[in-house]
Amino acid sequence: MSEETVFGRILTSLSVMVAGLAAHAAELPHLQTGAQRLQQLNDQAVDLNTAQEAAKAQLHDVTEQVYAAFDQIREELNRARNGVRSFYGVRSHKLEEFGVAPRSSRPRKPVAEPPATLGG
Repeated sequence: MSEETVFGRILTSLSVMVAGLAAHAAELPHLQTGAQRLQQLNDQAVDLNTAQEAAKAQLHDVTEQVYAAFDQIREELNRARNGVRSFYGVRSHKLEEFGVAPRSSRPRKPVAEPPATLGG
């Protein structure tokens, strides 16, 4: 069971208990000190839950901003890489100074020597 479910059940039980103790205060005067403490804890839990939800929303917004910033960074890096490649050429080793790997030329097959002739 997830913590969220457990906390939700505890908060629900707390709210029900606080409401029940308030409704039957005349019948249960010996429990009123505990009822007041439970009411304070209930108020605190509600406030903390509200703050947590606000923090989650803010985290979500900041995460979206981070992803948007990384998308812009990726676009600008690609433009810069392409600009460097177009200026120096795709095979230039000068590209390594910019963190761009140059294209390597295809390895050439060695020229086979003609077979030696007999008798010669």
